[in-house]
Amino acid sequence: MKSKNLIPALFISFFVVSMTFAQTDSFVDKVPIKFSKSNTQEASVGVPSNETVDKDPNATAVPIPTEAQFDLIFEYPCAIGGGEAGIETDGIFIYTTKWNGDQFYKYEIDGTFIDSLTILGVSNIRDLAWDGTYFFGGAASTTVYELDLENTTLISSFMAPTDVRAIAYSENDDAFYANNWGSAITKFDKSGNNLGSFSVGPVGDSYYGFEIDDFCYPTHLYGYAQVGATLNEIIEIHLPDGTETGVYFDVGSVASVGTGIAGGLCSQWFCGMQLLIGISQNVIIWGLELCPGGIPNNDLGVNAIIEPASGVGYTTNEPVTIQIENLGWNPQSDFIVSFTHNGSQPYFDTVFTTINFGETCDFTFDTTINMSMGGTHIIEACTHLIGDECVFNDCKIKI
Repeated sequence: MKSKNLIPALFISFFVVSMTFAQTDSFVDKVPIKFSKSNTQEASVGVPSNETVDKDPNATAVPIPTEAQFDLIFEYPCAIGGGEAGIETDGIFIYTTKWNGDQFYKYEIDGTFIDSLTILGVSNIRDLAWDGTYFFGGAASTTVYELDLENTTLISSFMAPTDVRAIAYSENDDAFYANNWGSAITKFDKSGNNLGSFSVGPVGDSYYGFEIDDFCYPTHLYGYAQVGATLNEIIEIHLPDGTETGVYFDVGSVASVGTGIAGGLCSQWFCGMQLLIGISQNVIIWGLELCPGGIPNNDLGVNAIIEPASGVGYTTNEPVTIQIENLGWNPQSDFIVSFTHNGSQPYFDTVFTTINFGETCDFTFDTTINMSMGGTHIIEACTHLIGDECVFNDCKIKI
């Protein structure tokens, strides 16, 4: 269960959007669009085939009336595909699984692909769960593997009372909920003891991913099912009785699922909101807002690029001044900022002024830029706060 863990952004990340403007045009401040991005780390991006989709043979595409509207917060392309189906996060990284192989794939929280990894003796894992320390998953059999993905280590394994494809962990109960496609959803502990079960339906079936969210009230079990118009349906289930609440949502109605179908599911506090995060097999990793999550403790962002100002007649030594806003509760000082000019290497500087929650600070870099030549100019400025809990508001682009 991740919902009470703020994302510890121990990485520095910013996203560059390529835009151009003529020198005679007015500057316009734009936030870089980080919520939908390309992933170029691997050559085999996003071209899934029917053979690499783990599909329930009983799944049928029949539209289901929508009883709730979830806002799409982000979607990232899967970097590998070819069987990329399960997903989980520890709040630091996102991990996906390969249902037809022994690989796991590691991403930054912002969707940047990092690497692939393997664990000796573990393969064909479908959905994953996380208990705050380790990951758990099965290969559509009764064996549940306890995994340290950061250190690529198999911690232990135990036998569940059901075949495990979809799986979720309940922190409140210290127990798992799991099933295999349309089998009964079974609750069991870390010793494999059966703690009860309930049948799927009447709408939910062909499940691939489960997640229990106890951040938003009341606590529900969410299933990602290969039903509905695009086979990407979210089903909300009341606990402990297993009754569907009547909340159904087609992820394909807001996200670019393409040929992807329901895969794994997880949740995470993210930029002041609780998100449901899933993977549409081989195609995208998506995030939907479940509920507001409050103001983060640590969050800085560039509010505006003040200089160079709009106009003409630029010189060879134009200053770059930005306005920084503290969007988190904690006061901030001694942090790094940067800017780039026309795709240059970043120019870094340090802000020593203390900025309290809700305050702004204007900061001028020591480095100036040459804007005397005609043609295209692009300026992007970013904050780089260690422990920033929302990296998506770090940067601004001035056009």
